[in-house]
Amino acid sequence: RTAIIWNATSCSALRTLVFDVDVECASVTHQERVVTCSEGGECALWDTSRFEQIGVPTVRGVWGLELFPSGTRVLSWGRVPVAWVWDGTTGEVTCELRGHAAAIDVGRVFPDEERVLTGSRDGKAIIWDLRSCAPLHVYRHSDWVIDAVVLAGGRSIAALSLPEGLVVWSGDLGERWRMRVASRPEEPGDLSALAAFPAGDRLILWGLRAPAVLIVDAATGALLHRLAHSSSFLYEAVVAPAGDIVVACGSGGV
Repeated sequence: RTAIIWNATSCSALRTLVFDVDVECASVTHQERVVTCSEGGECALWDTSRFEQIGVPTVRGVWGLELFPSGTRVLSWGRVPVAWVWDGTTGEVTCELRGHAAAIDVGRVFPDEERVLTGSRDGKAIIWDLRSCAPLHVYRHSDWVIDAVVLAGGRSIAALSLPEGLVVWSGDLGERWRMRVASRPEEPGDLSALAAFPAGDRLILWGLRAPAVLIVDAATGALLHRLAHSSSFLYEAVVAPAGDIVVACGSGGV
């Protein structure tokens, strides 16, 4: 029930924010602002210079946040079929994105900051125009969209849907390619997370029960590498900014 701000140079805690409920997610905006969202899905905006709460966005059911590259706005989504874009300084909601019919599991901001992507359990991945707060493109999948990323500077997107697999869509031109992904053939549904390499040329896939991390070519879907992992459960995988190192963390502290 805490959010801790750390000094990354000395690895020491600068300040601890204490809450009455569990903290579901948190992020840092510009001008020394921190946003936190509780287990119940309510969010708050904090001024870290004074460590005071300065805003409460009118959002609910939040379990995920994505910060805009400029740090001026926040995209939030969660257990209700609505996503919100709000000001990272005041907490004021600037866009309410309605178009899904089920909980939203992923949100992504395009590099131009004029569009966002959401993926839902209703099988839809939607690109939204933030000038009108309306859908630009709707990509339909056979089932739950569990993760998605923006590729090639916003010219295409990749969506992971089970049992459909990984589908890459190119703007408004439709589907480019798809693949049924599995780190082992007997368990086609064990991959449940997706990320893009910084250059946008490769994708990395992993999952809680997956014994390996997969790296695939974003243009063709070809499997480039299969990185075996010794852990029973795989919790997270990240790519270094240079794109030359992958770090995967699993059960047992491995």
